[in-house]
Amino acid sequence: MKYVPKEQVEEWRKKDPIERQEKRVRELGVDVDELRAAVQAEIDAATEEALAGPMPDPATATDRLFHEGEEILVGDGAAPWSGFSGANGKGS
Repeated sequence: MKYVPKEQVEEWRKKDPIERQEKRVRELGVDVDELRAAVQAEIDAATEEALAGPMPDPATATDRLFHEGEEILVGDGAAPWSGFSGANGKGS
């Protein structure tokens, strides 16, 4: 980050969304340290479970990961898989 002036880095540090959210929830009375510990415990448990499971079969590891084929978009750019709701907000 040698190319970014220190003043600019400090300015953006003050806008850090994680720190801002932490301050906001602390002000609401949430024990942030307890919340962090609970989230970390959940992550650790999920990681342990994932690592304990079998490795995927290389022959099928990418099945349903990428779309095969071609979808034609309707006139306004909407597609069933896109979530696009169009200019009027009503979808297609």
